[in-house]
Amino acid sequence: MGTMKVGASLLALTIAAAFSTGCGSSNNDSNPVNNYTSSSTDTTSSEAASSESSIAASSSSAPAETGPDIAAGKTDYDMMCMGCHGADGNGTTPIDLSNGLPGGETDLAAFISANMPKAPQDPASCVDDCAENVAAYIESWDDENYTVVTEASGYTIELISNCGTDVQAAANATVIFNDAVNNIGGWSHISTNAPYDGLSISGESPLYDVPGVTANDASCAGNNTQNIILVKKYANWDQQHSNGIEVSIANANKTFADVDQIVFDFKLNSADSVILNKAELMTIYDDTITSEQYDHLDQGKAVFAISILDPDGGDKVQAERYIEIDQALEDQWLRVTIPFDEMELFTGDVWVKGDTTIAEQASTVADRIQINPEVLGTRTASTSFGDVIRNLVGGPNNGDWAALNIPETFKELSITIKNVEVHWK
Repeated sequence: MGTMKVGASLLALTIAAAFSTGCGSSNNDSNPVNNYTSSSTDTTSSEAASSESSIAASSSSAPAETGPDIAAGKTDYDMMCMGCHGADGNGTTPIDLSNGLPGGETDLAAFISANMPKAPQDPASCVDDCAENVAAYIESWDDENYTVVTEASGYTIELISNCGTDVQAAANATVIFNDAVNNIGGWSHISTNAPYDGLSISGESPLYDVPGVTANDASCAGNNTQNIILVKKYANWDQQHSNGIEVSIANANKTFADVDQIVFDFKLNSADSVILNKAELMTIYDDTITSEQYDHLDQGKAVFAISILDPDGGDKVQAERYIEIDQALEDQWLRVTIPFDEMELFTGDVWVKGDTTIAEQASTVADRIQINPEVLGTRTASTSFGDVIRNLVGGPNNGDWAALNIPETFKELSITIKNVEVHWK
């Protein structure tokens, strides 16, 4: 693991060297062409509460019209500053606020407005709001290197400014994966045979296998990361979760009452992800389902679920939280933190979720953690995700379903995993 900290206390601008020798903006190679589009369908108020349509930094309490916009600052920084200064301030022209500049958002904004960016761009291209936003973004880098961008219903999403290379695992954690530990396991039904011949990459690709492909990742300071494409069928529930991650945590000897939170550091890769929007799905299935029925599918969003399960004996017990990733967050290192008390706890068959409480399940063993390309089973809330076409046409048996000759399509989520931890109380 790296040793450098990128905190605001350590990171401020080395002005004489850092800002006086400029270079151009970053090229487009770091922003692959997006292969999917978000649905424009209406959502219920509870859905709106669980998914932010744009990045809004919760660390700023000032209204957008009167204070700097950290998210907009990141966008401008990536476009105009990252080519020289790097994604985390450690580029060819490093940022170090401790030297030269008096510090403080106002002074930094004034300097940027007067001097940045250098050739081939004109400093006049980032003044006023742009300069204030970029300054606010730079100063949002804290000692942990995280900037909160979404506090959705049940979880928090943070941007990781330098891939968290200097952050150690929590002392109270069971580590599933990081640069030194790789316990990732799971399953895959995917092969080169039908119905998986419709995947965007050959079914023989190791990216569809679990644990996927381990690599020294240049986008993460050379740390080991794991790249996997999670696949969900849109039409048939048979092997609906085409693959998924499942890791035993039984050796921790903990119960559901001992779980504090789950931490998941990853990147959603637009280049290899395929998520069909409503118009695309309705073109394929307009003779099979109605427009209203479509809204029980995935809403054209990057949706996956993280779960903790019992040892699978008797009545099944599971805690689950679905995560929605807005497209504005693609191709960036993210940390998702899920407090256990924000997870949906249920018992019974996973396809028909029964109510239970932590008081009733306090002694139930926390046996496994799963990461699936959707939620498991039927949700009772209005934010229902996870259905497939077969659910919506009445769930015919295998013979009747086959006779319908309904084509199969797939949601494919390409994720690169940096860190997975279960924190205990």
